[in-house]
Amino acid sequence: MLIKINTGSGVEVAFSAADRSAKALQIDEHTDYIGITYGYLLCNSGSGWAASKDLVVLAKNGVAKFYNETEGSGTFILIDKQRQQVAIFTDPYRLYCLYVLESDNEILVSTSLLELRKAKSLTFDTTALACLLVINCTLGKSTLYNEVKTLEEGCCFTLLCRPHLQMESQTGWAFPLPGAPASAGQLQQAFYSHVHRGLQLSDHISLALTSGLDSRATLAASLPGKQKLHTYTHGFSNSMDVSVARKLAKRVQVQHAFYDLEKNTTFHENIPRYMELVNSSYEGSLNALSHAHAVVSYTQQAALADTFFSSFGGELLRSYYLPVGLSRSPSLAEIAEEIRKMSEVKTRYEIFERSEKETKDTINDVIYQQLKLAPQQGDAVYLTDYYYHRRNFNSVTTRFAGKYFKVFNPYFSRDIYTLAVNSDTTLKRSGKLQQQLVMPAGKALTHVLINNKIPLTESAYLHWLARYKRLDYITKVLTNKLTNRWYFRLYFTDYDNWIKSYHSSWASAVLAAMPEVSSLDTSAINAMANDYLNGTLPFTYYKSFTNLLSTIDYLSKSPDL
Repeated sequence: MLIKINTGSGVEVAFSAADRSAKALQIDEHTDYIGITYGYLLCNSGSGWAASKDLVVLAKNGVAKFYNETEGSGTFILIDKQRQQVAIFTDPYRLYCLYVLESDNEILVSTSLLELRKAKSLTFDTTALACLLVINCTLGKSTLYNEVKTLEEGCCFTLLCRPHLQMESQTGWAFPLPGAPASAGQLQQAFYSHVHRGLQLSDHISLALTSGLDSRATLAASLPGKQKLHTYTHGFSNSMDVSVARKLAKRVQVQHAFYDLEKNTTFHENIPRYMELVNSSYEGSLNALSHAHAVVSYTQQAALADTFFSSFGGELLRSYYLPVGLSRSPSLAEIAEEIRKMSEVKTRYEIFERSEKETKDTINDVIYQQLKLAPQQGDAVYLTDYYYHRRNFNSVTTRFAGKYFKVFNPYFSRDIYTLAVNSDTTLKRSGKLQQQLVMPAGKALTHVLINNKIPLTESAYLHWLARYKRLDYITKVLTNKLTNRWYFRLYFTDYDNWIKSYHSSWASAVLAAMPEVSSLDTSAINAMANDYLNGTLPFTYYKSFTNLLSTIDYLSKSPDL
């Protein structure tokens, strides 16, 4: 979808054939207006997905009315043909983002960066590129192009072309300020109530089940409607996620499918094609290659369910990016540097034209600038929660799932956001706040170790088992490092082996065809690729390598494809 607001030609909107068939784009065209829902919104007055006609009424009644009466993940656009005016109510959670490109006489708005690349000549944002390659995603409103940004979340943007070009904004909902302390019980009640609302949306709901807490909490809250659930796990038959997920599904008696990634030769052969499909949604904001397997599971689950319960976002409840060992009153600069250290993948910094120190300092400053936008500056826990909100991981992963299903986000509601911000910081640091969400399910879900090595309750047996499992895990990690190979399959994917075994020539060709980027050293990138693919570079560089591979493939993509 591409909207043009031009001083000469007025407002124009173009939909491709793919736009008109897209699940996540609902287009309602009338004589006087066009209503466009990008994503999946809910009206508080109803129990189902929001109808366009209801969103139009709310939009016409003002910004406060719209945000007070809607929930869910999505952006709503109302184009007034008579007044030649566009009103855009952006997703408060930054999930269904729109891209905007402004010039002196024209504003372009699109759901796709490639659409804007077709329309205008763009230049690379080398700072955003450094973030993507080192800390694994872009941040805030930045994209890989200097001229293109995403629209700020939770705002109504009014775009006018007459008497002159202008774009005005009004905040409808913002990241919550600290307020009255919230109890774990309040958060639990809000989470269960929100998930209950999601259960009313469909009789067939897909839920990815892992060994961690995010999906387990969603499963716990979904048990009243468990007959609707189609849970699944992908990976190796003996991997941690699969073994734990099978136990959980059996204990609560929900349907569970296992999608084998080890023996699926069709998947192995098609990894480059699947990466292309993911890249079309990620658009240079996240490593697309490392999520290529999602195509396999989403395709099979979409035949069983029309709605997807996304467990992306659980990190908001456990201060995932809060660095260990910070001083009691750290500065923003100290927090930014520690976040970068926690986030960075093992990287050969020779691939950058800048020195390693300059590159790290640049990324530190990007994180610092994001932290400066936080509504409150004094608390490290609050700042890292806000930083998590500004990462683009949830946005692009949600949008990709939305190509296959209608998406409901259990962790994204105004109440949950507000209560999470005001919850006990000690519980958030330890992860126990999220564990409280699982407790109502009882022993069926609490007596299985988190990630197969962390106890969820104070059971003496579980603590003994956890010590044994942790020792076993550490032994296997050390064996892998000493042998420089995945001798033990600890995770549910093995892109390191798959790329080296099946697609080494393809990977080399992708990197060799990279466009000229002023901040990257082409010879150093090719040297890294050769060393990695030949096995002389440790397998621990696979994240850095796949970051490069998916990013360069995207940058090389023709906008006409």
